[in-house]
Amino acid sequence: MFQSFSQVDASTTRRYGGTGLGLVISKRLAGVMGGDMTVESEPGRGSVFRFDVVVEAMPDTPAPRLFDPRKVLAGRRLMIVDDNATNRRILISLARANGMVATAFDSGPSALVRLRAGEPFDFAILDMQMPDMDGVMLAEEIRRLRSASVLPLVLLSSLGQREACANRELFVAYLTKPAKPAQILDVLVRQVHRDRHEPVGPAARFAPVADTPVHPERVLLAEDNPVNQKVALRMLERLGYRADVAVNGVEALKAMERQTYDIVFMDMQMPEMDGMEATYRLRSMPAVEGKRPWIIALTANAMPEHRERCLAAGMDDYLNKPINLVALAAVLERARAFASA
Repeated sequence: MFQSFSQVDASTTRRYGGTGLGLVISKRLAGVMGGDMTVESEPGRGSVFRFDVVVEAMPDTPAPRLFDPRKVLAGRRLMIVDDNATNRRILISLARANGMVATAFDSGPSALVRLRAGEPFDFAILDMQMPDMDGVMLAEEIRRLRSASVLPLVLLSSLGQREACANRELFVAYLTKPAKPAQILDVLVRQVHRDRHEPVGPAARFAPVADTPVHPERVLLAEDNPVNQKVALRMLERLGYRADVAVNGVEALKAMERQTYDIVFMDMQMPEMDGMEATYRLRSMPAVEGKRPWIIALTANAMPEHRERCLAAGMDDYLNKPINLVALAAVLERARAFASA
């Protein structure tokens, strides 16, 4: 388990990806810091990893704060709407730790039921990406029931701020996930002080939306790892592209049957159907209006022979993981040149 490039399942369709380096690096880091890493594992039951390191105790000198959020927010009623149970649990804990009364909903419709019944709330934190009704759609419905002065809305999004830019009147703040607790508390405290017309120190600084030209190409990202999805989507957004996501080759093919895409990023190792098989099948499908998508392989395998295998399978380009923004921009430029040719 602590051997380099070692995987229990070496197939490209394995459920859990990775290069087999994470544990090796972690164990070596623990060793460099004067400790060690061990594991206890039982098939079908789970694993417990432990590590110890030698560190020095730091003096407890918290940074001075301009306000105490617990004093400002105590008793305030917070609505949380997020389809992810872990995200809801984190936000509920944050709210309760600062004296707020938090009520969480796993969908927009369930939250609207309570609002229509007249239940009062002082703030609402909405997730952007939710099935059936996303954060912007929910906010539009909430505005029909409560004004911005009565119920300020905060949007949490893993895709950045662009999708909300056309709806600035809906939200008092846009925070990119994972948002720091201090950012969330700062936004809520400012709403209380704004209602009281009281200053609360320097204004919070949020990253401005880059003035990046929006490219018209339709992009599909086939990637099963949620973290890799978020990183790639954020990088694409910074370069002016929006992308749909498929979690495996089967979903990618279904997406391409529903609509056409100009550029497809195809991860090599995905469950159910890997990128290689998905590319074979895609290339056997008839071209739409004589056009076919430009397929870019995504892989952590940097060996030259692996690159040749990808190109032989019908892929047009190749991008190593972890994705580098400069390299990503370069492959996209090549794809756009192909599309315009």
